Amino acid sequence: MTWPILLLLLIPAAARAQFSVVVTELGSYNSADGPEYAAQCAKGACRATLPVQVGAVRCVLNVRVGAPTSFGAGRIIFAAGPCERGAKLAIDQSYASVPYELDRFGAATKQFVLPFLRPSDADHDPNMDDGVVHGGAAVRLDIIATQAKTGR
Repeated sequence: MTWPILLLLLIPAAARAQFSVVVTELGSYNSADGPEYAAQCAKGACRATLPVQVGAVRCVLNVRVGAPTSFGAGRIIFAAGPCERGAKLAIDQSYASVPYELDRFGAATKQFVLPFLRPSDADHDPNMDDGVVHGGAAVRLDIIATQAKTGR
């Protein structure tokens, strides 16, 4: 009976939490009336892409959620693109990379309203002036560890 326990202690991957992520578009008043997108997960990260409308331009919002550490902390990275008609948009850098921490139950829910900037070197678009922050995606991320964390 002690062999299975010793085997689990010797495998370092067993200490790393497996996890899943669901991204939900938020509508007015932060209601989750938009579609849900299940992220595709690998060993070190989950990734999701969803369409967003920024002004008159449709783009893809790329979301990457890094695997939680053994202490339940990780990082979320947002990026815009590609966009229709070759438009070049960027997420405000203060929102491009944010930390998250799982609660004691191995879950976290984070909501974001991601402002977009028009890069100064992009072609001029009358709907989006250079350097001006525009409303963009409002999303909620539900991160759930499917294996218990260790080391807290």
